Amino acid sequence: MLLISHRGNVSGRNPERENTKEYIEEALSLGFYVEVDLWVDHGKFYLAHTYQGIGGCADVVFYSFKNPPISPSFLTKERLLIHCKNIDALKVCIDSGGLNYFYHEKDKLTISSHGWIIAHSDNKPIGNTIHMLPEIKGYSKDSLKDCAGICSDIIEFYK
Repeated sequence: MLLISHRGNVSGRNPERENTKEYIEEALSLGFYVEVDLWVDHGKFYLAHTYQGIGGCADVVFYSFKNPPISPSFLTKERLLIHCKNIDALKVCIDSGGLNYFYHEKDKLTISSHGWIIAHSDNKPIGNTIHMLPEIKGYSKDSLKDCAGICSDIIEFYK
């Protein structure tokens, strides 16, 4: 079963460190995969769950991110699952080739570029899928046994 750290979290949410390069590398060093949230804005790459719009004209919105921009080469690290948060991020991932990425809005299921079926946290556990955040609904380890993987803020619990 694939064990995927959600934004670098291993033993609980840490909003101050989520999606930072150092936090992600710590989770990778523990042997976990890591799901990261990617935004691309004006050619710069950001790891962040959300953004804050800070203005712009009708066709252009400028965003403010908590974390500094990253180098695109960071995305080539093994065991990353990249959640493209905007269309520009999706385009970059498509053009990069080899990255494992996905995009969705409120879909119950989506599929990553490597063929992983990812189930939204609102779903009950579904066999052969990556179940997102099972702790939100209180699913037991036993109820997840048929899943291909788990993406969690407490991924250490599932070892």
